[in-house]
Amino acid sequence: MTFLPPETASTNPGSARPLSRPILLMTLTFFINFVTRSMIAPLLPLMEAELGLSHTRSGLLFFFFSLGGSISLLGSSFILSWIGYHRTITTGMLAMGLFVFAIGASSSWPAMVATFVLLGLSTGLYIPSALVIIQKIIPPAMLSRAMAVHEMAPNLGLISAPLLVQFMLGGLSWRGVLFVTAAACLVTAAGWSRFGQGGQFKAPRPNRANIAQALTRSEMWGLSALFSVGLAAEVGIYNLLPLFLVTERGLTLTQANYLVGLSRIPTLAAVLLAGYVSDRLGWRRTLAGGILVAGSALLLLALGPDWIMPPCVVSQALGSGIFWPPALSAMARAGSSETKAIVVSWATACSSVIGAGLVPAGIGALADLGSFSWGLTAAAILILSSLLLIPILEKR
Repeated sequence: MTFLPPETASTNPGSARPLSRPILLMTLTFFINFVTRSMIAPLLPLMEAELGLSHTRSGLLFFFFSLGGSISLLGSSFILSWIGYHRTITTGMLAMGLFVFAIGASSSWPAMVATFVLLGLSTGLYIPSALVIIQKIIPPAMLSRAMAVHEMAPNLGLISAPLLVQFMLGGLSWRGVLFVTAAACLVTAAGWSRFGQGGQFKAPRPNRANIAQALTRSEMWGLSALFSVGLAAEVGIYNLLPLFLVTERGLTLTQANYLVGLSRIPTLAAVLLAGYVSDRLGWRRTLAGGILVAGSALLLLALGPDWIMPPCVVSQALGSGIFWPPALSAMARAGSSETKAIVVSWATACSSVIGAGLVPAGIGALADLGSFSWGLTAAAILILSSLLLIPILEKR
C-alpha cells in the first residue's frame, strides 16, 4: 500500500508493542464502539414490550444495522483515501454518538429501521482503519498478540454491556441508557482525535484495476465466509441470547443479563492465550479449536436440558473469543499492498451482513415460527461447517 511519507505518522512503522500506548488507546476506543452497539441486546426485551415488536422485527433490527455497516465498509476505502485512517475513526465515533441518541428518541418501527441503518453506517468505519494501523505499527512477529490485546475490547464490551444496562436501569429508562451511551461516544471521538496515535496517512484511492484484483482473490471470499461465521458466533448469538433466555428458558431479564455478561469474563484470558498460541503454534490449529468449542457449546445450549445452560453459555463465549486473534491476524496479512484496504473492507462488509445481520434475523424468524432452539441449532451447524474453510485458506 502506498502511504504518505513516514514523518506524517506519529508512530514509527513497526516500532510499537502489543501493550504500548497507541494499541491501548485503540483498544479503549474499540471498547466504547463495541459496548455501544452491544447495549441493544440487553435492552431488547424492554424495547419489544414498549414498541410492540415481534421476535422477527427484533431480529431484523440487527439485519438493518449490519446492512448499514456493510455499506460503510464497502465505501470505507474511498473515505480512507479522502480523510485518512485517523480521521475516519474520529468521524465514525462522532456519528455513532449522534445516531445512538436518535435511536433513544425513536418511537416507531420505521424510525427504528432508519436509525439502525445509520448507526451501522457509523460503526462500520472503525475496523478497516484499525486493522491497517495495527498492521503498520506492530512488528510482524507480534501481530497476533497485538490483535489479541485489541480483541480484549469487544470481549470487555460483551461483559460490560449487560451489566452496565442492569446498573443504569436502576434509575433510567431504556431510552435514558442510550442517551448516556451516546454521550460516551462523543467524548471518545474527541479523545481519539486529540490523543490517538497512528493512522496519519491515507489509503491509495481505489480504482477499477485494484477493485477487480481484490474481488478475484479467492482469499477475500474465504475470509468473508470465515468472518461471517465468527460474527455469527460472537455477535449474532449474543444479540438474541438474552431474549432466548427470557422468553424460552424462563429467566428474568436481570438473571439473563447477569448470565450473559458474567459468562464473558473467562473469555478475556482465552483471547490473550489464543494470541500467544497463534503466534507460537500457528493460526490454523488455534482457529479450529475456537470453532469446535463455539459450535459444540451452541448445539448443546439449543438442545440440552436447563441445567447445562450456564456452562454452555460460558463455553460458547470462550470459543468465539478464541476465534478472533488468529482470524484477525490472517485478515491483516490478506491482500497485496494495493488491495489490502479493499480486501479488508469488502470481506468485513460481506461477513457483517451475513453473520451479524442475516443470522440473528433468521433465528428471530424461526423463533416466531416455532422455537428459538431451531435457529440456534441451525447456527451451530453453520459454525461447525466452517472448519472446511481452514484448509482452503491455508493454501493461500
